[in-house]
Amino acid sequence: MSAEKYAKAEPELKAELKRIAEAIVAPGKGILAADESTTTIGKRLADINVPNNEDNRRAYRQLLFTAAK
Repeated sequence: MSAEKYAKAEPELKAELKRIAEAIVAPGKGILAADESTTTIGKRLADINVPNNEDNRRAYRQLLFTAAK
């Protein structure tokens, strides 16, 4: 997406987009990429001696999304 796309946007939309962007980059916040390949997540699981299978990959991703700060 290009910033030029929003150059002529309504002020309310610009303000909302600015609030969203600021919230994403606030301390302790961010974007979690959870689309890693089976091979990549397998390496993470191997590091903690956990077998790379569907149930463990699901549990690992669930942990990422539900863990408290």
